[in-house]
Amino acid sequence: MFFGGPDKRRLREFEMQRESERFINKAALALDRGNWLLAVQFLRKVLAEDPRHLPAYHELADIYLHLGHFEAAFDVVHQAVEHYPADYQSSFILANIFLVQNKPDEALCIYRRLGKERLPDQESADLFFNMALAYHAKNQMARALRCLRQALDG
Repeated sequence: MFFGGPDKRRLREFEMQRESERFINKAALALDRGNWLLAVQFLRKVLAEDPRHLPAYHELADIYLHLGHFEAAFDVVHQAVEHYPADYQSSFILANIFLVQNKPDEALCIYRRLGKERLPDQESADLFFNMALAYHAKNQMARALRCLRQALDG
């Protein structure tokens, strides 16, 4: 910035953010109308313009998961985790994808890491419930029951 003039980088970021939000809104409208394909196209456009737009990753992964496209959801969430390794929601979704792909060891690795964070009660309950499912998938019933109790105790 020179003598109070506009900072071109900030102006470009603001314009990019405004454009991204416009496409996010269009994606939401498309989903409301049941047009998931158009919603996916809008969200992909957001990510092409702004690869660090975390809500777009979450929305896109959610669409793919609801459609049963687990590999596509995995790819999207994996990209989000690359950009935001400390983001709880991205990591939780990634672990859930591992769980539905019958990869409980990979899921548990992420769940355990997330369990070390201080979490609100609902997130903690969800985490322990999913850990119970992962241990159940590994046929480790005692651990599964312990996690289930922790989920219920909050």
